Amino acid sequence: SACGFSDDDCACLCEPLLDDNRYLVAVDLSHNKFRESAGQSLKELISQNDTIRTLDLSWNHLRRKGAIDVATGLGRNTTLTSLNLAYNGFGDEGAAAIGQALTENESLERLNLTNNRISNRGAIRVGEALKKNQSLQSLKISENPISPYGVRYLLDGVKVCNSLIQLDIRSLPVDVNGMQILIDINK
Repeated sequence: SACGFSDDDCACLCEPLLDDNRYLVAVDLSHNKFRESAGQSLKELISQNDTIRTLDLSWNHLRRKGAIDVATGLGRNTTLTSLNLAYNGFGDEGAAAIGQALTENESLERLNLTNNRISNRGAIRVGEALKKNQSLQSLKISENPISPYGVRYLLDGVKVCNSLIQLDIRSLPVDVNGMQILIDINK
């Protein structure tokens, strides 16, 4: 964490984790300088490594393309249980790709999407994915520019996702309809 690694460093770090890793179950690559081009190496790491259970990629600069690559890897992964993508600024297209991956992945239990410039479009896609996902137990999606409209769609997905037990939507506006969905979920 916070080593100042660049995209080239990411490729060098991921290669041995693909070849020889039999013991390392948690990897913290947060607070580095990974940009969109690091996504390719991360996609390979996530899709091919069957030992890592926890991966922290928060506070990098993966943006749209990097998030799409990570999502592709996540869709193929069968062992990762925790993924932190907070503060990567990937927006709605990245959120949509993560949402698609959630419909394919059956192992992920904890996902952090805090502060990624996700608006209504991205929230709707994540909400739709939650309706199909039965493994996610914790979702953090706070500090994104999602309106009450987008929050309602997100909560519609939460209502259907039987596995979800923790939802962090701090700083998101919840209107009367959203409140009713939250009340219904808690019944």
